[in-house]
Amino acid sequence: MSAPRPMAFTCHEFVSGVVASWLAFLGLLALGLTLMAIIAGDITWAAVYLMVGIPIGAVVAAIVALLGAPAVWYIGRALADVPQRGIHLAVYAALGAVLGTSVVTISALTTAGDIGAALASPHAVYVIAACTIALMSGWAWGSRRSPRISAG
Repeated sequence: MSAPRPMAFTCHEFVSGVVASWLAFLGLLALGLTLMAIIAGDITWAAVYLMVGIPIGAVVAAIVALLGAPAVWYIGRALADVPQRGIHLAVYAALGAVLGTSVVTISALTTAGDIGAALASPHAVYVIAACTIALMSGWAWGSRRSPRISAG
């Protein structure tokens, strides 16, 4: 008989974690777009930023979540024997940082921008932080019932 996997998860827990990550990112996106308008000194632009940014961000984030889900599933399964929650958080934080850096890099490449300058901008820092927090939040939500307690 094999040993219990303390951080094993169900399909339902996984899907709820993916949805939680997506929702966390959308909340952080709304906050970021509002802050951009406030920093620009014209709060009336917040409505425009939100009306345009949220639908676009929601669709792009949903596509990224769907495309990234298989890799995240595999990572979660690989970590199922690791009971230390801090290690899981560190792994998902790193994954979020890589995702955020990729988003900024792809954005710079598609707009013929300077990747170095794009990665050094305050917007990039916010995007990378938002992706990191979103992935950590999704893991925290999806794993809230772990570690498993053996009934035997």
